[in-house]
Amino acid sequence: GGDFEVLLAQRSARMNAFSSLYVFPGGVAEPEADLAVARGVLGARASGEDADKVTGVRELFEEAGVLLAAGHPPSRAHPVKLDAAARRRWQDAVHDDAHRFADLLAEVGRGPALSGLHYWVTFITPKVEKRRFHTEFFLAVVDDCDVNLDGGETVRYTWATP
Repeated sequence: GGDFEVLLAQRSARMNAFSSLYVFPGGVAEPEADLAVARGVLGARASGEDADKVTGVRELFEEAGVLLAAGHPPSRAHPVKLDAAARRRWQDAVHDDAHRFADLLAEVGRGPALSGLHYWVTFITPKVEKRRFHTEFFLAVVDDCDVNLDGGETVRYTWATP
């Protein structure tokens, strides 16, 4: 065991991929929207990895209601607290249109925690699988956060010690 925990969310039984399994919160990259957010923070020097980090922050918010923002120290991710109604409204809006994530960040006046996310591993499903995934995993150090699942894709969560 370790002295840290990781967030795992249980996928809905209605989902096609990983039905009822506990997984790391995440989802589909929206390259245009995610790179636009990264460029809004870093300008022209924003990279594909920065866009991948935005995807991670956006998907964590969409599925678990946890918005990780930049702050001090920059090596840590800082959860932004939203009231329940605003959080739900924004989770739905971002789920429906990834471009709305930039609007959420503007409303809270914070950038995504790009320096607070640290690359961990890439997972690519084997070629023999019918459904293939290419997934980048990032870790963030967070002291405390409120988890509020979307209730659609994810239905339960747990903190697990690896």
